[in-house]
Amino acid sequence: MSDRLAAWAAKWGVHPAALAELVGVVINEQVETESELVTEAGAQRACRLEADQLGGVLLRNNNGAAFDRNKRLVRYGLGNDSKKLSLVYKSSDLIGICPKTCRWGQRFGVFFACEVKKPGWTHPVNDRDYAQANFHNHVKSLGGIAIFATSAADVRTAMFG
Repeated sequence: MSDRLAAWAAKWGVHPAALAELVGVVINEQVETESELVTEAGAQRACRLEADQLGGVLLRNNNGAAFDRNKRLVRYGLGNDSKKLSLVYKSSDLIGICPKTCRWGQRFGVFFACEVKKPGWTHPVNDRDYAQANFHNHVKSLGGIAIFATSAADVRTAMFG
């Protein structure tokens, strides 16, 4: 939120929580009406906003490799230890935490992996998709949440059924 907007809210006596909610509503309406929702980038933005509105967080997990100024190969991204491993095991676009509450009221976070695909995508079809599915299976086997998502609705369903 910009300092200018916060100053305006203070001038008119708008409570900070009300302003934060308004900003969230406006941002979501912008995302839902943008034509970019037909792209993977648009879907990713909508998924991140949905997780945030539901009390969780999804952070971008860039993966790749590049040479540094000393011509050494530097790999980045979760689980990107080697080219060989990367062919069969790829971490998701978004990594985060899904809030949960146990029976006695204690809050805790569950690891959440979200691989975002272009709207219309339905299932793994190539080696990259299957490598991402391998990562998802590993996350799920350890009690985490892992999904392929094409929209904010997929994130909502994964977080709260």
